[in-house]
Amino acid sequence: MTPEPVRVTFRGRERLAYRSRYPNGGVAVCLRDAEHGAFAAWATLDTPHADLKSGQIVVNDFDRTEGMLEALVRAGVVEPTGESVRFFRQALPIVTLRVEVPEYESPGMSNGLHASPRKSFTLEPDSGIEL
Repeated sequence: MTPEPVRVTFRGRERLAYRSRYPNGGVAVCLRDAEHGAFAAWATLDTPHADLKSGQIVVNDFDRTEGMLEALVRAGVVEPTGESVRFFRQALPIVTLRVEVPEYESPGMSNGLHASPRKSFTLEPDSGIEL
């Protein structure tokens, strides 16, 4: 049985959380508009060099998505681990998914990642950029 999308209030608007996959197999979570279904925001970032355990994700909680962690915790979607990963001078929170989030399947697409492919980053460990 497919789980129902979880309602998340982010920046005063009702959103629905969906799961997808990054090209490297990592779990992605996006928010879509609860009324119209349009893409709203990426709740996660693909950080291939983060040492994540099963069920863990990195929350995209800076810049335009600041407040995402609080919204996901309030909705019961995630639980903070107290750990973080350095990503472009930001300390991004590592969290554990608390609920099963349904997979988003777009007509004609294999997953929902087509909405913003720029959110997938691959950095070499010795690139001089602090992760």
